[in-house]
Amino acid sequence: MRIDSMRVCATVTRPFSPTRLLDMLSAPSTPHQLRRYCCEELVTRYAKDFGLETDAPVTRQLSLLSEAAAWNESAGRQFQEGAWYFAGYHGSEG
Repeated sequence: MRIDSMRVCATVTRPFSPTRLLDMLSAPSTPHQLRRYCCEELVTRYAKDFGLETDAPVTRQLSLLSEAAAWNESAGRQFQEGAWYFAGYHGSEG
């Protein structure tokens, strides 16, 4: 499936951060495919896999999103909004 980059750019108007990705995951209006990409970005950028599957039962997703929100409040704030990260490391560290 191809994603229309113009539509995605209009949807994502703030720089990436764990907070932004979790906001998009939690929003009921976020398209399924974009939610899946948000999960992948959390793993790729921040080395954080919550085991969230976008086709899992809603109650399971809500539980995992709650766990992700708790992580974001405690450890996720260490990541600078809009900065490049890979596997939890800042792009300038590699």
